[in-house]
Amino acid sequence: MYPWEIGGFLESINTLYYKFDLLNSISSALTEGIKPSDIFVFDKSLPLYKRYSKLNLLEESNAASHFYSIGLPYPLFPNQDIYEYNLLYQAFYTVNSFLLKEHVRPLAINNIALIYREMRTEGLDVAETFIIDLAEDRAKKSFQQSKKLNKKLLTREKISSALDKYKVRKAKILSDVAYIQSLNNDRCQEIIESDKRDDKNISKILLAFFQYFEKTSRPLVCARVAEGKFRVLGRSLVNKREKNGLELKEATRRSPFGALFECGATMLQAISGESRAAELHQLELEKKRTEIAVEKEKLAGERLKNFKLAMELQNEIDAAARGSDIQAIRKVPDSYLKERILKTYQGQERHAVSMLTSKGI
Repeated sequence: MYPWEIGGFLESINTLYYKFDLLNSISSALTEGIKPSDIFVFDKSLPLYKRYSKLNLLEESNAASHFYSIGLPYPLFPNQDIYEYNLLYQAFYTVNSFLLKEHVRPLAINNIALIYREMRTEGLDVAETFIIDLAEDRAKKSFQQSKKLNKKLLTREKISSALDKYKVRKAKILSDVAYIQSLNNDRCQEIIESDKRDDKNISKILLAFFQYFEKTSRPLVCARVAEGKFRVLGRSLVNKREKNGLELKEATRRSPFGALFECGATMLQAISGESRAAELHQLELEKKRTEIAVEKEKLAGERLKNFKLAMELQNEIDAAARGSDIQAIRKVPDSYLKERILKTYQGQERHAVSMLTSKGI
């Protein structure tokens, strides 16, 4: 590569590494008993150059404030709990946009932690009322501090009416989610494969997690691992204090330009995938053919030694893979979710082949 290509290559390989790591972490979480409804992704990508040193195990209300700028959460399997979290963000954004339109300073993002706690203890409806309370108080202060003679007080009724369209969306999504939760695995699969209009709307909700996972280059995926606690998955590539992600160790400017990387077993999926088993089989065949040649001609000693070393290296790679979570998907029970996760793995493998081929690797 030319030196100016290294940056683009790093960004591409890091995205692949990160997504494989997330898929492995999701699979591990499922095998460890985390419910699919407690795993969720946000619909916007994490900024590439922003440091997220605190993203690890977070108290839910604090996490709600941290994650607001990243987008709306969508669960791996649709459920009311995470969709209410999604709707809470929508309600807050809608009211804030209305305040801004009416020339009233919007509510501070740190209010989301208080609103989220209200939702978890009292419900979404009460949390919406709390948002309106805060907005009304902000509007009164704005009116009192205004020096404009013609400024009108923004009333509670007007603030509440700003949520009218949101409430229509809310009723529809919660109704659809309630319906989905009554379905079995086979019916979910039928809906995904159906061409019926009504089924397509439900299918979009069933596959929302995978849509946003594919769409965003650096998706933020979290899991509820205990009451009131969210764990950020794939955090070695989010939290820069972690030391087990992908790291550039050395770059030399000699010709050709060289770079040395240090990474975990996840990189095997990005650069070799399932080809390891086929390579090992081919090495076994080559070894046997070479052993026959050695017996006949006694001329291929060094060649046999090289094949043995290659096999030892491949066995060490396979041992590293077995000791990691890159094969966790095999333990996930059969379901439409497992099938979708496997398809997402395949999509990432295609991206990897395309990217590596385009770089001549």
